[in-house]
Amino acid sequence: MDDLKQLLRWSNPPSTSSFDFESSTSPAATSYRLLGGTRNFTVGDTLHLTVQARDHHGRDKRHGGDYFRIKVYSQRLRVGTFGSVLDHDNGSYTASVVLLWPGEALVDIKLVHSSEAVHIISRLRDSVPNKIFFTGYFEKEGARGEATECNAVPLFQAKGGTCEYRDAATGHAWFCARPTTLPCDSLRFHSDGGRRKVLTNQEERLFSNTISKVTIGGDPSQIEVLPSPSPRDLEASLGPCVPGHPVPSPSGYYLNDEWVSLACRARPFPAPQDLATCLRRKRLYLFGDSTIRQWFEHISTHVPDMQLIDIGSTHLGPLISANVAAAKTFVMYRTHGPPFLTAKRPFAALHYAANELDGLAGGKDTVVGISLWAHFTGFPVSFYVTRMRGICAAVVRLLKRAPGTLVVFKSANTSYHSVYQSDWLSLQLDLVMRRLMAGLPVVILDAWEMTAAHRFPDNLHPDPVIIHNEIKLLLAFVCPQ
Repeated sequence: MDDLKQLLRWSNPPSTSSFDFESSTSPAATSYRLLGGTRNFTVGDTLHLTVQARDHHGRDKRHGGDYFRIKVYSQRLRVGTFGSVLDHDNGSYTASVVLLWPGEALVDIKLVHSSEAVHIISRLRDSVPNKIFFTGYFEKEGARGEATECNAVPLFQAKGGTCEYRDAATGHAWFCARPTTLPCDSLRFHSDGGRRKVLTNQEERLFSNTISKVTIGGDPSQIEVLPSPSPRDLEASLGPCVPGHPVPSPSGYYLNDEWVSLACRARPFPAPQDLATCLRRKRLYLFGDSTIRQWFEHISTHVPDMQLIDIGSTHLGPLISANVAAAKTFVMYRTHGPPFLTAKRPFAALHYAANELDGLAGGKDTVVGISLWAHFTGFPVSFYVTRMRGICAAVVRLLKRAPGTLVVFKSANTSYHSVYQSDWLSLQLDLVMRRLMAGLPVVILDAWEMTAAHRFPDNLHPDPVIIHNEIKLLLAFVCPQ
């Protein structure tokens, strides 16, 4: 865990005896300015900006730890790309972004969270792991049903003790407060239970819509990018889309709402029939949260002649879509094991992804997509590491018995700014996932940048135009030629 701790290290504000909202970073008072004298930019240049964080009194901050994001975009041109922010740990930051198209480019630097908010999020992630809780529903024929609190950590005050549900293969455990009259093996359904209040009224102000994920002011707010006098064909220098390929940053950019990959030479799929041709005789197995279920839904509705097969399951899965007659294409989605935020659904429908991977034969026509992050943000990082290491081991076993299998990990996407589910928490888990999968012959599909770079606002479930681009990038690995 030591290398992961170093990877996730984040500057903390100075410790104080009492919380002072007015001393926290203010997006209204914080600003940026151009670094360097030139205002003439051509395609391929990097725009550097200096950000100065200030508190609500307009005083310069003297420490780092604020979470900023930068992108440049244009609604009119339907373009966008994501940049990076370097924390100098003294209240100033350098925001940088590569300029990748000619024409207008609007600068958007957001204060996602103040350093004070990040510190609270980080502290509560570890000190209150049960701030998000769940409900287990126990039923038995002829008896009155009961509902009790459940979670990944057994911190509930249960007079009758605790029911433990430990998976024999993975070792992962789930816990419920023992019902008063019914046995532990009568657990039938599962749902989201709610959120505990973990913030003081003053702390809650740090997470309001006027403070979190707010664009800061500065100069320039817009630039005009000129064509390069000696243009380079960036795509021509890229290699084919193959597993194990490192993901650069930026990993791509939008041009006319089409994602242009800078990670590999991604072939285009201009027509729906091109998607169908690539998927011919392919079997896709998708495991994880609702952001990868969007892949299943998009393929089922946008690839010609795909038909949903109703087997009476809930949205947790298994969901199946196929073109059996002609293309012999098969797509299946299934959710991951608990924790899982959902309405009341059968507990038995929650399957651990590692077990599902161990049940696959695999092969050159098999594609596996995995996305686990959104339901883990409220828990300590160590909990997520354990889950992902189990999946990593299952991937290694799958690739050993069926080396031709294509395994794709979809990264987290931008979405939240609450103390329970925050982009900062998602980013931390995303960094862990990428580190754990480094060195394996798998694909990391960078949904983080594909959502952060787009001109549309953040959404847990991204707009269909973004999902369509994710699918096309996926298929560039399925059918690289």
